[in-house]
Amino acid sequence: MALANERQFHSLSPILATPASRIALLLGRGQPVLVSGLPTTAFGFLVSALILNLRPSPRALPLLTLTVLITTASGTGFGMALGSIGLRARDSWQIANIAYFAMLLLCGVELLLHQLPGVLRVLAHLLPLTRGIAAGRLLATGHHLAAAWPLIGEELLVGAAWATIACLHFAYFERPGRRTGSLDRR
Repeated sequence: MALANERQFHSLSPILATPASRIALLLGRGQPVLVSGLPTTAFGFLVSALILNLRPSPRALPLLTLTVLITTASGTGFGMALGSIGLRARDSWQIANIAYFAMLLLCGVELLLHQLPGVLRVLAHLLPLTRGIAAGRLLATGHHLAAAWPLIGEELLVGAAWATIACLHFAYFERPGRRTGSLDRR
């Protein structure tokens, strides 16, 4: 959504005028979100330890950290895809808010996946976080890496797919925006 902010603050055109690679530009805009996601998740684990008595084994902590890193990167790819839509949409924040609440409902945060109807369960598997949350739950409850590794690998693939979609959307929306001069219009 950082790209949508650049458009809103009329700083997108100067950024796009740079000779930087578009992939580097997207990754650079996603990096602060990725970095801020890690301490936010660590805080969530701390609160869970204090309030809910969550006590993962010390040997699970590095694996949980890896899972959080991959899951945060996957969510960042999804956010970049939504943000690239902001190059054309007037108000991409409505899309972002809907996506945020959909992820809370569908990715295993509020409801377990088996509680979802079939169509929503399929949709949940297309979104990031779903596998990362499931892998984190397995690791936090004492399961070995072998049980969580397939989920972590799938989460990595989903994140890469969303980052690829973001790059394709960005290229698709940038060309007509440059041609019509609509990149900084609201």
